[in-house]
Amino acid sequence: MLKVIVDLDVVTIAKWYRKRDRRLESSQRFLERVERGEFSLAVPDTFLEILRLWEYGELSRSIRSWYEANARFVIPSGEAVKKVAVKTGFSEEVLIEKFALEANMKKEDAFLVLIGTGSEITYIVTWNKAHLRDKREKIEQIGARFGLRVPRIIFPTEI
Repeated sequence: MLKVIVDLDVVTIAKWYRKRDRRLESSQRFLERVERGEFSLAVPDTFLEILRLWEYGELSRSIRSWYEANARFVIPSGEAVKKVAVKTGFSEEVLIEKFALEANMKKEDAFLVLIGTGSEITYIVTWNKAHLRDKREKIEQIGARFGLRVPRIIFPTEI
């Protein structure tokens, strides 16, 4: 079964977004597929912590409850990145920095890719076009150079 991380943006759009458009409908359809068990959903513990700290209480509870109800497992984010760091010979901080710098992405996005890498995730499903999806090939090249198999970054419509 394919192991996936569903980014917060996909769940947020499905649970909160009210403008009828392709992203809303695609997000809702994809979440239904996860709920039916078509994928093995993994949720990074950092997502749950972010949701705990959000000021949007009702939305945060709705998203958190969806992850908790559907996740097959919670990823200890720090341990996942440490596993990758050990493999590359860099410290976690240096690895995140190098990955972010070389891919021209935010550190938080590099951190997510490395969490997925350390957890052997197949796909990161996101609507994050500018910071993740459009950099997919570059991210894969950097991963290969470090000797890593990084998760494929896709839109909900691509799976």
